Amino acid sequence: MNKNYTEQMCNKCKNVFPATKEYFFARKQDDLMKICKSCAKIYTDKYRKSGGTRIKLMCQQCGNEFYCPPSTANKPNKKYCSIECRAKASIGMNIGEKSPRWKEKVIKKCENCGKEMEVIPSLAGRRRFCSRHCLGVWIYEKNGVLTEPEKVLNYVLLSHGIEFETHKTIGTYNVDFAIKNTNIVIEVDGYYWHSLKKHKISDPLKDKALFDMGYKIIRIPEMDIYNDMRKCVLKILKLLEGD
Repeated sequence: MNKNYTEQMCNKCKNVFPATKEYFFARKQDDLMKICKSCAKIYTDKYRKSGGTRIKLMCQQCGNEFYCPPSTANKPNKKYCSIECRAKASIGMNIGEKSPRWKEKVIKKCENCGKEMEVIPSLAGRRRFCSRHCLGVWIYEKNGVLTEPEKVLNYVLLSHGIEFETHKTIGTYNVDFAIKNTNIVIEVDGYYWHSLKKHKISDPLKDKALFDMGYKIIRIPEMDIYNDMRKCVLKILKLLEGD
C-alpha cells in the first residue's frame, strides 16, 4: 500500500478501506466520517431522501421543491433550486428602477452652458459639465493660456503672417488652431497626453468628424515643434498653397 495511505475500518460494514493519513487525522474525532465510500453513498442517499434536518423550500422560478440547511434558508440565493433558475429569474430584474441599488437621479446645471442634466447621486459632486466640449471651453476660458508647444507654434505662425484663431469651437470639438478663411485646422499633440490610450482612440474619431465637416487636419507632434520646426512650417505652407 502507498505510504500516504493507511488502513481504516469502516464503522458501518466493518470492512477495511484505504484512507489518506491526512483524511484520517482530520476526521478522527468524527466517527460518522470513518466509513468507506460505499457506505457513505448509501447513508447520504438515505439522508437526502428523508430530508434529514433540512428545510423544504419551493423554487420561485420553476416551482420544484428542494432542501437546504436551516442556516442558509433565508439567504437570497436560496429562493431558487439551481443556478439555471437563478439566472433565468435575474434577467431584467436588476435593470433601471428594478435594481435594489437604484436611486432617483439628481438635476444639475452645466457650469458652462447652463443646460440641465440628470446625474446619478454618486457622481453629483463631481459632474460639473454636460459634455467634454463644455469642459474644454470652460478650461480655455478659465485659464486663457496656451501650452508651451502651442506658444511656440503661435509665434511661428504670426511671424509668417498667417492669420488664425486659437481654440476655436467646431461642432462639438475644440481645435488648437484654425487658419482664417480656410478649412485648415492644426492640432498640437503633446508628447504625454496624446500617448495615452484614450487619446489614441479619440483622436482618429475627432479627425474623421472634422473631415466629414469639410476640414483638413494637420497634426503636429510636440517633439517636432522643438526639434524640426522647419518641417512643421513647410507642411502648413504646402497645405495653404494647395488651398
